[in-house]
Amino acid sequence: MPLPDPYLNESAVQVNADLVREYLATTAQIERLQAYADDLKASLIKQIGDANAGMVGDKKIITHRPENRYATTRLMKERGDLAQHFMREVRKEEFDLEAFKLRHPDVAEEYRVRSFRLVLGKDAASE
Repeated sequence: MPLPDPYLNESAVQVNADLVREYLATTAQIERLQAYADDLKASLIKQIGDANAGMVGDKKIITHRPENRYATTRLMKERGDLAQHFMREVRKEEFDLEAFKLRHPDVAEEYRVRSFRLVLGKDAASE
């Protein structure tokens, strides 16, 4: 038995179906182009190898320099046996949003984040 829709009574308006179709087509095209760009980038990184830059003729066009950042999450996942010896407890300060909302609900509402997503999938606009 499916769960009841928690958003059944939320406010909703009609939107332009052509605009939705164009949005879907555009996002699909962006995904294809991003995948192609990612493949091109990977090829360029492979060509650069251990160097810090790539040139076309006598001009430096792209760089692939080391940064002062490390993939610590990946390191801990892949080399947990080593990483476990360097774990330490950290004390942190946190913003108490629930207490803030009780005291300043109008201000909190100004900062509420909205999410934009398709509900029915890619063919929703054709219905």
